[in-house]
Amino acid sequence: MPKKPLTVNGRDFASQGEATVYYRNMLNRYAPGQRVSEPEAVDLAELLTRHPEAAEKIGAGIDHFEVRMAPQFSTQCFWVVRTDGTATDFSMGSCITGRAKSVSQEFREACRMAVQNDINAAKRTYFKARQDASGRVPCEVTGRPLTMDEAHADHREPMRFEVIVAGFLASKGRDEPDPAWLTVSRDAQAVTTFVDRAIHEEFRDYHRRLARLRWIDDRVNLSLGGKGQLRHAKASIKLK
Repeated sequence: MPKKPLTVNGRDFASQGEATVYYRNMLNRYAPGQRVSEPEAVDLAELLTRHPEAAEKIGAGIDHFEVRMAPQFSTQCFWVVRTDGTATDFSMGSCITGRAKSVSQEFREACRMAVQNDINAAKRTYFKARQDASGRVPCEVTGRPLTMDEAHADHREPMRFEVIVAGFLASKGRDEPDPAWLTVSRDAQAVTTFVDRAIHEEFRDYHRRLARLRWIDDRVNLSLGGKGQLRHAKASIKLK
């Protein structure tokens, strides 16, 4: 696909990927609870105007920006604090693309959240059984010793996470998810989840029966593509 250049606050980016790196580096310069300083706050204010729900996110007006932990995730994100004292998170990716997530993307996110606790529990079990004296296990791609924070859960082929999500939809006789299954956007909702607890549990069970996980370097995972992402079955584990 051709690169999509963009300009934010007079700063030119050759592609959306370049902009993502710039704002991710900005985010990582702060610890949770810190206020974003000038002039980076000016950059963020301009970036926020690109969000598809910019009017709702800005609300009464921008007082300042902070970095906080994202609810349900062990990652940090930008929050806008409004002049009336209310605050909400916002998606850096949606600002950069200028597009809201599709229903399919939100459904996949809800599926991911439904099994997050199961995956975290599997990671703890795996590390407890296999970690060395320093608390590390080897990455199944590079062999580099990984701490628990550095290890990323990866679904073994052929049951990639996308395949499991598509199979679950098919099992319900659908090609596309029903938007009514999903939470609607609101303040401080960092991720989409299932409204119906029954569907949440159905997906958990479906995923548990099909998923086989391995643990790889989180810095390597995003750079791996398709078939290159998994070949070592010895470290895969079945969710219980």
